[in-house]
Amino acid sequence: MHGGSVKVLSKGGPPVITSENEAHAGSSDTSRFHRNLVIAGICLFLVFFCAVLYWRVSDYPFTRFDDRSYVYENSFVRAGLNTETIKWAFSFSEKEGTYWHPLTWLSHMLDVELWGLDAGMHHLTNLLLHIVNVLLLFFVLWKMTGALWKSAFVAALFALHPINVDTVAWIAERKNLLSTLFWMLVMLMYYYYSQRPIIVRYGVVCVLFVLGLLAKPMLVTLPFVLLLLDYWPLRRIELLSGPELGTETWWQTTARNLRNVITSPAVLEKIPLIILGFLVITAASHSLRISDAIISFKEVPLGLRIGNAFVSYVTYVIKVFWPQNYAIYYPFPKVIPLWQATVSLLFLVVVTLGVMRAFFTQRYLVVGWFWFVGTLVPVSGLMQAGLWPAMADRWAYVPLIGVFIMVAWGVPALLKKYQKRKVMLVVAASCFLIILSASSWKQLGYWRDNIILFEHTLKITENNDVARAIIGLLLMEQGDLSRAIEQFQQALKINPNYSGAYDNLGVALKKKGDLASAIEAFNRAIQADPRRVQPYNNLGVVFLGQGKNEEALRLLSRAVELNPLHGESLSNLGLAYARLGNEELAIEYFRKAIRYGPFQAKPYSNVALALIKRGDVEGAITHYRRALEIEPDLEEALSGLGVALARKGDLDGAIQTFEKVLRVNPGNSSARQNVERLRAVRDRGQ
Repeated sequence: MHGGSVKVLSKGGPPVITSENEAHAGSSDTSRFHRNLVIAGICLFLVFFCAVLYWRVSDYPFTRFDDRSYVYENSFVRAGLNTETIKWAFSFSEKEGTYWHPLTWLSHMLDVELWGLDAGMHHLTNLLLHIVNVLLLFFVLWKMTGALWKSAFVAALFALHPINVDTVAWIAERKNLLSTLFWMLVMLMYYYYSQRPIIVRYGVVCVLFVLGLLAKPMLVTLPFVLLLLDYWPLRRIELLSGPELGTETWWQTTARNLRNVITSPAVLEKIPLIILGFLVITAASHSLRISDAIISFKEVPLGLRIGNAFVSYVTYVIKVFWPQNYAIYYPFPKVIPLWQATVSLLFLVVVTLGVMRAFFTQRYLVVGWFWFVGTLVPVSGLMQAGLWPAMADRWAYVPLIGVFIMVAWGVPALLKKYQKRKVMLVVAASCFLIILSASSWKQLGYWRDNIILFEHTLKITENNDVARAIIGLLLMEQGDLSRAIEQFQQALKINPNYSGAYDNLGVALKKKGDLASAIEAFNRAIQADPRRVQPYNNLGVVFLGQGKNEEALRLLSRAVELNPLHGESLSNLGLAYARLGNEELAIEYFRKAIRYGPFQAKPYSNVALALIKRGDVEGAITHYRRALEIEPDLEEALSGLGVALARKGDLDGAIQTFEKVLRVNPGNSSARQNVERLRAVRDRGQ
């Protein structure tokens, strides 16, 4: 690899030395000790205020939205780091509700290996990554520009802005934090490469880039950001600022600039990075196609996606300067008013044209704006998968660094004519950071409780069917079935085709004893989305309870066909085969359920039941005990263990186990009779 740049020619004279270059030049006049002391002070400030702001996340629970599939109900993650789970992390299949980002999976597994399912420690890992990202951003910008205080201000905005609360407080957003860590490391190593372009440094850049892609494919835009940094502040790409007098036209100058840029080493050396990014994006897309998560243009038309993208870009900018009304989920609109899309597009065009006018004078505006616009493209919604929102605060974690750069360098330039501009800048920056910190503190408070978080989301968004459905799910888990049913019904009023809401409504109705209405809800869930597994499983369980084993077998077989790794459906399918007398197939499916859902108690209990019927008492006891390790109050496992211990001749153990059954369910008459019978047998034996 070779360094180099296109020759600089400025209309009207030699290139102007910018303030950041002056800072570098003047650094030799300042005491090295004093400079290092100032840098250490800035780093301490950033670490201290980040920690003070976010430390209370250590007391926060997992978030019901995504943390479930990423951590606490993901059997592979819960198993920690081992050969099988590492293999799963790199596989393209078996990623229901998620996608391919193997390094992120390994990070979650390492957390489980170290901390178990202590949500607070998982949160603190996120916080640590955010703090490291803040420090790296400061250090990279300072090294590249020499502008110490401007770089510090950008890092402070990044550290304290409430739009980043989403990323730090949400454990499932580990992918965002981890990928950004490698993003910053790539920029840092690229700076050193730009100072001395040797193949070893370029190789390190490539390795770090690949690691970042393996944490989250959004790094696909990083090579283009590096090109922007080549223009400013690294100045590895320089352009002719105007036609040479009397020799060529403006168009000829532009064509020469374009030709020189395309053939410059700064551009050519990005090609391998672009290819690597394309390969990883292809792999991630493949994993989404396997799970059938890609949203077609028939479901969400291209025109609606483009209109929403325009509005979202403007909304992100507004949220930078008006730090209010942040939500965990913004529902995708059914329609975008024409005036909104038009005004948003006009805003984007005006800002872009204004920035281009400053192409040769205020390069930081060009870099900052196109950093923001370009890095948001992968999440602009032109391509969609899964439960796609209109926008997401977490998506702005890296893109808004571009806007922060525009502010940090642009505002001082606007005030350069004022004599007391330093005082004005210090006061304005301090006030803005205090406002941002207060807003972040308030926003972070909503994350302390799942219901509070989603109720806040309902207050600041309209027609949010997803938030209502999740609140309903949380209420159902708390046993408040009436309010849960109300929330599901409200979600369905907003979105009559919401399969998940129908499914959860069916579960709530079943728990309330209204089986007829539950069956209707499950059938509506299947009609709304015939590809969803859970409604088939839930309806199959209802039919098992009613003794309709053939109908249950049909539904559960369909669930397993849709997802051969769905532990719950595998377990219930085994139960259906057991009811129909096919013990061999029953045990086969129970064992598959244990493999793909090793942290679910019922498959172990089901295997134990089948084993005890075959006379394998010891095997049954082992599986019952494993079930009770996972769910100590599982009544069916306690009862089955009591029977197995009695058959083994361990009367005391059987009596104690049935007594536990009575503590769990005092109304269990069978357990009470077993205790009395076993005591009588034991007394006669004595």
